[in-house]
Amino acid sequence: MAKTAEELLNELERRELIPGDVVAALRAQVAKSAKPVTANGIVRKLMERGDITSAQAQNLLGDSRPGKHATSTNVCRIDRSRSARIARACEIHNSHRGTV
Repeated sequence: MAKTAEELLNELERRELIPGDVVAALRAQVAKSAKPVTANGIVRKLMERGDITSAQAQNLLGDSRPGKHATSTNVCRIDRSRSARIARACEIHNSHRGTV
């Protein structure tokens, strides 16, 4: 479970979910950012780029318990305002759970 941007990057590196050079680039971007970077923000961008799946995002953000979808739903709510493609995927995901 990752909470801060740094913890998330460490977890991505440990699990080797994305290439090491991508993690290094993300670390550099976080260090240069004038605004605080959150783990949710990083996960959202990685999902938008197709680097990680919704299930991986859910797991990285800490809700890996079977039958629990709160984190996935929260990620979908965030993404709904950012990308029509991801919003549609979230609608499909939520419709299977009956939460649209």
